[in-house]
Amino acid sequence: MSKKLLVIFIGPPGSGKGTQASMLAEKLDLMHIGSSEIIREKLPTLSGEEKELVEKPFNNGGLIPSDVITKWVIEKLEKVKSLNGKGIVLDGSPRMLPEAEALHQYLKQAPFWQVQILFLDIKADESIWRREHRRVCANCRYALPYTPENAKLTVCPKCGGQLVKRADEMALEKRWQVYEEQTLPVVKYFRQQGLLKEINGSQSIEKVHQDVVRALNLS
Repeated sequence: MSKKLLVIFIGPPGSGKGTQASMLAEKLDLMHIGSSEIIREKLPTLSGEEKELVEKPFNNGGLIPSDVITKWVIEKLEKVKSLNGKGIVLDGSPRMLPEAEALHQYLKQAPFWQVQILFLDIKADESIWRREHRRVCANCRYALPYTPENAKLTVCPKCGGQLVKRADEMALEKRWQVYEEQTLPVVKYFRQQGLLKEINGSQSIEKVHQDVVRALNLS
């Protein structure tokens, strides 16, 4: 089996992971998979305590238990690795250190993936400002980044659904604290492994995209 590209985006809340993943997938003809998409696929199959364990944090912007989301992400990668296409762009996972360690172990035993891990770095005040101004689709949960052009939109550009402010965006500083406690160790882990490529995420969307493509060095 020939190698396929696996690009993983990590970064603080509001750093543009989903936006950049979508842009890269379109440019390179890759499949874009978000952890939220995987969770939505799994939720209808859950029941009882297991469903409550996942559904409550998912709907409130919290973190899904590491063992659960890691298992689902790896299952998804295994499922799509044999499909036609050049590769995958993944965003939204890993968000906790146990996820990163488990995913890394899987990837070390899966030589068919050409792995690129990109960290979109922004500061706390920028993260909070972006999330104060962004809206999400009530239907497909697409997070619409704030730009003067997007501010004029009344419906989701992806599916036409209603654009709303996320309820969990009210606890903006708490979300940053969770990032520092839970996700920053992921950044440090991949940096120590020599796998991390760091990008200034505070630039314009297009400039970040250019830096992402340049960092992949695929030409």
